[in-house]
Parts: sequence; structure tokens; C-alpha cells
Amino acid sequence: MGDFNAKVGKEEAFREIVGNESLLGVSNKNGKRLIDFAMGNGMVVKSMSLQRMNIRKATWNSPDGTTFNQTDHMVIDRGHASDILEVDSCKEVDCDLDHFMVRGKFRQCTAIYRSRGKRKAPQRYNVSKLKEKGVSEKYETELQKKCEALERI
Repeated sequence: MGDFNAKVGKEEAFREIVGNESLLGVSNKNGKRLIDFAMGNGMVVKSMSLQRMNIRKATWNSPDGTTFNQTDHMVIDRGHASDILEVDSCKEVDCDLDHFMVRGKFRQCTAIYRSRGKRKAPQRYNVSKLKEKGVSEKYETELQKKCEALERI
């Protein structure tokens, strides 16, 4: 998440990386660099793939107060992109800057492995018993029966 000064537009070629909810129509040079970075590292620009009102997309305001741009973005790897629930700008926070604060709401799912009771040790086979003549013949006949049953299937 950061101030990339990247204006990323709604170009069709970048739709997979940035989505189609951009405030702008055409990307600038920094926007294309951000898209190249995201593509090269298996990431997505999540701040532009979530649907929200245009007033919540703007992250920069010109000094004259008429021009708004979306230059601050949240970039995340593709595997965790669904964890980002919301990204928007906060105009209510007064930081005496020309940029608006950007906030993101996310969830993090972690796997919890719990063992219930004591685990059973894996069954070990006594291979030395195969040296006994009666045991080895019994094993051989059982194995042949199972192979024949598999061949019938």
C-alpha cells in the first residue's frame, strides 16, 4: 500500500491486473510501471477492482480543489487478493496534505491444526517374519488374490 503517484486507467489490456473500477481512463508512466511490477510478481492492484462511489476512489486533490485523481493504491499477491474486502479513501481525516488517507479492510484466514487426543503411531510391519516358510507362502497367496481381483476390475 502506498503513494505510487501512479494513475492507472481502465485499459482493456490490464483488466486482469487492475479490474475495471478505475477513476481514470488512461494510465500514466508510473501507472504502467505499477502494472508491470504487479504482473511480474503475480500481484493485483486491489484498490481498483472493488466497486464503490467515485468520491471514495479519489486519493489526491489538486490545490485548486477541482481535479481529483487516484494515485495511491493497494497491491497484493494474487493468492491473497480475496482477503481484501474494501479499499477506499477517507476525506474526513485532516492531515493537512493534498492526499487523502487510504484505508483497507481485510480478513486473514489462518489454518488451525489441532490434535484431538493422542495420535496413534503408524502401524509397523515385521518384515523379518517373511523369512519363515509358512508366513511367506501365506503372504504370497494373499497378494496373488488381490492382484487377480484388481485385474477383474
